[in-house]
Amino acid sequence: MRRALTLLCLAALAVSGAAAVTPAAAAAPAERADTSAARAVPDELVVGYVAGATTGERDRARGKGSVRLAERVVAGKAGRGEVELVRLPQGKNRDLAIAELQGDPSVAYAEPNWVYTTGARPNRKPGGGTPAPVPDYFSNGSLWGMYGDASAPANQFGSQAAEAWATGTTGSAAVYVGVIDEGI
Repeated sequence: MRRALTLLCLAALAVSGAAAVTPAAAAAPAERADTSAARAVPDELVVGYVAGATTGERDRARGKGSVRLAERVVAGKAGRGEVELVRLPQGKNRDLAIAELQGDPSVAYAEPNWVYTTGARPNRKPGGGTPAPVPDYFSNGSLWGMYGDASAPANQFGSQAAEAWATGTTGSAAVYVGVIDEGI
């Protein structure tokens, strides 16, 4: 089960392009190379428990690893175990704590609390220099899905957003929209 979970996670990282967070990741092209090693939050681990692990079993596992509960990240439900953020005592070896935790039958996995970053960088002119201007995709016609019947260019299958914007209808200050896009 652990091996299948590990392979699934590695496959997802490879597909998403986030595989560069592992120290053994293949080198990227020179202009995008990331020379930093994988980073983790010092003295923190993420521990996932098997489904149905009791409070006593989780306490026992934390005792074996000499770690203390910092936060419950995911509550356990039917078919899904809890996930906790735990902290190591000062001076405790992280790899040893992981091995001790994984030796407990109630632990599905234990790993460092990895710091994930994206490899996005501003567009650069050939040869370096200042970032190139970001294209205005709406004005240049690239965002065809934003246009409507009465917009230029016209698109009967669009969202009609351009028409709404032209009438001054731009939404509400009480509505917040967050877009997290990693290209997947």
